[in-house]
Amino acid sequence: MSDKSAQKKKYIIETAREVFKVKGYKEVTMKDIVEACEISRGGLYLYFQSTRELFEEVLKLEQEDGEDVFAGSNPEEVMPSDILALFLKEQKKELLNRKPSLNKAIYEYFFANQIPAKDNLLKKQFDAAVYIIEKLIDAGVENGEFYCEDSRGAARNIMYVLEGLKIASQTRGVSEAGEKLVIKKNRLTGKEPFSKRLAIVTGIHGDEFEGQYICYEVARRIMGGIEYFNGTVDLYPALNPLGLDIADRKIPKLNMDLNRMFPGKKNGTTMERVAAAIIDDISGADMCLDVHASNIFVKEIPQVRVSEEFADKLLPYAKLLNTDMVWTNASATVHESTLTHSMNMLGVPSMVVEMGVGTRIDRGYGSQVVDGIFHLMKEMGMWDGSVGEIQYPAISTDGEVGFIRSRITGVFLPTIEHNHYVTKGDKLGEIVSPLEGRILEEIIAEKSGLVFTLREYPFVREGSLLARILTGIGEE
Repeated sequence: MSDKSAQKKKYIIETAREVFKVKGYKEVTMKDIVEACEISRGGLYLYFQSTRELFEEVLKLEQEDGEDVFAGSNPEEVMPSDILALFLKEQKKELLNRKPSLNKAIYEYFFANQIPAKDNLLKKQFDAAVYIIEKLIDAGVENGEFYCEDSRGAARNIMYVLEGLKIASQTRGVSEAGEKLVIKKNRLTGKEPFSKRLAIVTGIHGDEFEGQYICYEVARRIMGGIEYFNGTVDLYPALNPLGLDIADRKIPKLNMDLNRMFPGKKNGTTMERVAAAIIDDISGADMCLDVHASNIFVKEIPQVRVSEEFADKLLPYAKLLNTDMVWTNASATVHESTLTHSMNMLGVPSMVVEMGVGTRIDRGYGSQVVDGIFHLMKEMGMWDGSVGEIQYPAISTDGEVGFIRSRITGVFLPTIEHNHYVTKGDKLGEIVSPLEGRILEEIIAEKSGLVFTLREYPFVREGSLLARILTGIGEE
C-alpha cells in the first residue's frame, strides 16, 4: 500500500472512530462513514467491506493510542500505592467524562459478535490489568503499604467493579458520590466561647473504652453547671468508629494503627486523609488530651505520659490531672507518628492519659481523671465552679521503670494487687501449668516500687509483659 493510500486509510479509521463514539456500534452504517469522511461509497469499500471490519481497525488504533498509566514509572522510585492511585484516578476521570467515548460501541460490538477468547480485546485488557494490579498489591504488601491475603482476588474485584461502573456510565450515567469527610465531635460552649479551647480525644484504638466514659462524664458535669463554664470543649469520642464497633484495636480489614498515621496527608490514602482531617480539626486548641486504655493484656493505673522533649511545658498541666503517675518518656522511644506528638509539634500542648484495661470501663478511674480535667479547666480559666481535692502524682522517667516479663509459657496467677507498693524480694505471682498441675516459675520483685502495670490476661508466653514497677519512690 502506498503512503497516500495508507494515510487515507488512517483518515477513514480516525473519522470512523468519532462516528462510533457518537452513535455506538450497532446504529452505524457504511453510509454514515461515507458522509463523515466526505468520500465516495466506492472509495470506502476500497479499504473496508463492512462496519465490523472497520470497527475492528478502530479497536486496534484505540489499543495503540491508549495511554498506559502503569507505564513510565520506575518501581524503585514510585510507591505501589502511588501507581495504583494514579490508575484509579484515570479510571475515575474516564467514568465522569461527559464527552462521547467508545465504551458503548465496544460493548455493543462484543454483545453482537461471538469473538474467540484469544482475539477478545476486552478480555486481554482485563487480564492484563488484573495481572499488573496484582503485582502492585503484592509489592505494597511486601513494603508494608497494604494488607491483603488474596492479591489476585482483590485485583479481579477491582476490575469487576470498574467494568460495572463503565457499563453504568453508558446506561444510566454515574456521578461523584459527593461524600464528605466529617469528624464527629460534641462541641460544648460556655461564656466567651473563643477564649480557650480544650480538645478531649479518644477512640483512636477500637478496643479502648475508658475514654467513652470520660467524654460522657465531662459533658454531663459541664451541662449540669453550664453557668460556671467558659470557653469551648470539643469531645471526640470515637476517632476509630469501625474499630469500636467490633473492639478491634486497629482499623478493621486494613489492619492499620490509626495512631501511627499522624499527621497524615491531605492528598494521601483514605486513612491518611482522615488523619490529616483530625489534625486540622484539633489545630488551634489551647490543650489536647488523648485518652487511652491499655490493651486487653495488662491493666494500667491512671497516668499521664509526656515526651521529655515537651516535658518542661507539659508537666505543670500533667500534675493537675489527678492521676497516680506521670511518666516522662525518652524522646527516642516516642513514636513521631502519634496524634500527641504531631499536635505538640504544631504548637498545641498535648498529653496522653492512659488507664484501665482494654474493652472495659472502670468508672472509678474515669471519675478520678474527670476530677483532674476540671482542675485543668480551672487552671485554664474555663471553669468557675468548685473542684475537689486532687492527689500529687508520682513523677517518673524511663530509667525509673522496671519491666518484668515471663521467661516461660503458662498461666500467670498474680499474688499482689494492682497499684500497690512492693519491696525487693516480694513474690508477685506464679506461672503455672494447668496440664501438669505444678508451678513453672515464681515471679519475684527485683526492686522495690509501685506496681502500676499488672498482667490481666492470664495466658503468657516467653517475653510476655507481667508487670511494670515504678522504682525510686518510697511507700507512702
